[in-house]
Amino acid sequence: MKAEALRIDADRLLGRIDVLAQIGAIEGGGCCRLALSDEDKAGRDLICDWMRELGLAVCVDPVGNIFGLRTGSDTQAAPVMTGSHIDTVRTGGRYDGNLGVLDGLEVMQTLDGSARPRWCSYPASAVSATIPQSTLRRSISPPAQTCCCTL
Repeated sequence: MKAEALRIDADRLLGRIDVLAQIGAIEGGGCCRLALSDEDKAGRDLICDWMRELGLAVCVDPVGNIFGLRTGSDTQAAPVMTGSHIDTVRTGGRYDGNLGVLDGLEVMQTLDGSARPRWCSYPASAVSATIPQSTLRRSISPPAQTCCCTL
């Protein structure tokens, strides 16, 4: 397969960004989805739903990091990971963090929609991390922000 044959669907990606941005929407087009708030939970549930719709194996570790795993042809290889966070500061934007998570989902959907959907040898994982953006981060020790899932 030629690399130039693979193209993400920008409209689909922007559509997901728009839907996620409605959760905790604030005046001016931004978001307030503080970590561990009801809005954060609604956003995280939506991310998990989208991951499952894409056929990803979803894992949520003890601190709430979300991993959506797409298998590869090499079952012994460690996954290539991409992602960010979906929580925001009180006056957050609709792209910060969200784009890092949602572009991973878009790439996986693009790969699965290609003529050779499982041509990747390495597994891939889209990640939505917990609390990287919140003011609560100061009270969480760095070791508690690490992956506890076996992928």
